[in-house]
This record gives sequence, structure tokens and C-alpha cells, in this order.
Amino acid sequence: MTENKSKSSKKTQKSDTKKVNAKKNKTIHKSDKTRPVSSEAGSTESPSANQAQSGNSNSEQSKCRRSGGGSIFWGGLFIFIGAIFLLNTLGLLSWSVWSVLWRLWPILLILIGMQVILGRSWIGRLLVGLISLSIFALIAIIAIAALDSRFNNWLGNRLKFWNDHGESIIDTWDNVTTGNKLKDRFTVAKNDYDGVDELNVDISVGEGEFDLGNSGDEYLIVDSSYYKNVGVPKIRTEKNNDSLDIKFWTEKNISSGMIDSPYYDISLGKNELATNLNVDLGAGSGDISFSKLNIKDFNLDIGMGSCSVDLSQTDVNSMDISIGMGSAEMELDEESIPVNTSTVEIGAGSLSMDVPERVGIKVIYNIGLGSLEVGGKTLTGDGSYKTNNFDDAKIQLVLNVDIGTGSIEIERS
Repeated sequence: MTENKSKSSKKTQKSDTKKVNAKKNKTIHKSDKTRPVSSEAGSTESPSANQAQSGNSNSEQSKCRRSGGGSIFWGGLFIFIGAIFLLNTLGLLSWSVWSVLWRLWPILLILIGMQVILGRSWIGRLLVGLISLSIFALIAIIAIAALDSRFNNWLGNRLKFWNDHGESIIDTWDNVTTGNKLKDRFTVAKNDYDGVDELNVDISVGEGEFDLGNSGDEYLIVDSSYYKNVGVPKIRTEKNNDSLDIKFWTEKNISSGMIDSPYYDISLGKNELATNLNVDLGAGSGDISFSKLNIKDFNLDIGMGSCSVDLSQTDVNSMDISIGMGSAEMELDEESIPVNTSTVEIGAGSLSMDVPERVGIKVIYNIGLGSLEVGGKTLTGDGSYKTNNFDDAKIQLVLNVDIGTGSIEIERS
């Protein structure tokens, strides 16, 4: 019995000892969680501090990655602009180069669009930055090649494309940046064509400025001021029975954007021949002014340009006007009111027309989101409208109007 008791007491002591040790171990583990970690230098940092530092480090790396492409883009742009300014101040490059470079601003939109497509990742930004540097470098190479013939020859010896097209590129760059213009005169003489009773004149100006009148003595006279590869004038004539077809147009290899644009002074001459006149204007500007000219059909087509038209003292049989995003101002007197119904189509552009008070006006209209105003009265939707004096007026103007988002204003003076 005594032995059994001693054995049981020993077991009890052992179990108590294990419990005490377990409690001590738990205390030690808890203290380890709150105890600072010692470094070799003797400093102490908690795990939460390490995590914060690690997060800050990752954040900084992420920022660097995100800003890498943008830094390349803006850095390359500033370097490019500074280099051009340096060449300007040193007299190695004409200041007129800026009138060309500003036309390249759509490249910025393209690069921004690429960045949107590629996303805001550092890879996408880096790719956009590298493409930006490539574009700026290409423009710089062309400019330097135009200035230094040795560099130009070096490129030609190593690049087949430059060997084939380099001369044309340099010629275009030289003529546009230096502002050297060429001048020509084209004449379609009356003595060269017999038996002409009618003229069919087609004038197309892509970009530039022009004046069109009828002050000459020949069928057509054109004085042109243009660049070697920009705004080159062309003319073609063909006689069909008793009619003479005259076509004048301009060619261009690049968008000019020069401070001093190509200019064309065009004169139809003083003649009473019935004339069918088509004028097509792209992105330039023009001034049309006739006096005592017999116009059978007058067609005016404007893309993004602007034009002023004065048909005073001009006989007009019919008129057709089409304007995309451009604008036109037209002045009519009683003599120049078209005999037949005229058609006017406006996309997003605008037309302002000045008509004498005594002329009766009738408008058949189809209006989208745009606006039509006749003598102060605003018209919308589809329908027809005529002024109070239309039925009794000796001179009547009838217009068939179609408007998208643009506007037409007919003033009565």
C-alpha cells in the first residue's frame, strides 16, 4: 500500500511539473511575439516596421516603373525642342521650320492613344516613350541631313530607302522650311482657240490661298506662288466642238502648314461667253469676286476651308453649294439671283448669305441638328418657308436646303 501511494505521488508530481513547464513555455512564446528583434548593429526593428519598409520600397519601385515611359516621352520632347531652338539661334536652321513642325501635333494624340490602348503599365509607358524617341529622332535626322551633305551621303550609302527617296525628302524639307517660293504664270489665250462659245472651268485648290476674278483679257490667267513640292499648280485644256474645257488644280506631297501659304491669283478674263464654273476648295481660303460675268452654272464645294463669294453684277443661271466643315460668306444682288432653284448642302459647316430686301425668298428645307435663319426667322425640322413678298416679287430666290449639324443664315439688306 505504501509503495502504491509513493508511486501515485510521484506521478502527481511529474504531471504538476509538466503543467508548470507548459505554462512557462507559453509565457516565453508570448514574450517572443512582443520582443523587438535585435540586429547586428544593435538597433531594433519590429516586424510591422519591416513590413512598412518593404511596402514603401515596393511602392517606390512601382512608381518608378509607371513613370519610366512618361519620363522618356517628355524628356525626348524637351530635348528635341531645345535642339531645334539651338539650331535656330545658331543660324543653322530657319525659324520658319516651326510653321511646319506645329502641323505634326497630331502625333501627340496618336502617342496618347497608344498609351491608353497599352494601359498604364510600365511596359506600355516604356513602349510609348521609345516610339516617341524614334519619331523625334527621325525628324531630327531629316533636319540634319538637310543641313549637312556629308551626313546625307552617309545615310544614302547605308540605307537603300534613303538612297532612293532621300533627295525628294530633303528637297521638300528645304523648300518648306526655308520658305523659298517658285513663281509661274499659266495663260489660256483666246487666240489659241477658235470657235469657242462656252467655257467649262474647273478650279481645285487643295490647300493655300486664292483670289478668283475676271479682270484679264484671256480665257484664263493664273499667277502662282508655291513651293517645289507643295502646292504645285497644274493646268489642262481640251476643246470639244464649240466648248473649251479648262481644268486647274494644285498638287502637294505633304501638308504645308507654312506661315506663307501657296497663293494663286486666278482670272477668267472679261468675256460674255456662257461659263460653267466649278470651284473645289479643300482646307485653304479663297476670295471669289466677279463683275459682269455670264455664269451658266456655279458650283462651290468646300471641305474644311473658308471662302468669300461676291457675285454682284453677275448673271447666274443656277447655283449649287456644298460645305462640309468649312464656311462661306456670299453676297448677291438683284442681278445675280439664280434663275433656277439652287441647292445648298451643309454638313457641319456654315453659310452666311446676303440677299437684297426686294428679292422674294422661298426655302424648302430639311434640317437635322443644325439651324436655318431667314431674315431673322428661325426654322427647324422639315418643311418650306417663303417671305411675305415672295409671291409678288419680280425677282425670286428659291433654295433647296439640307443641313446636318451646321448652320445657314440668310440676311436681308
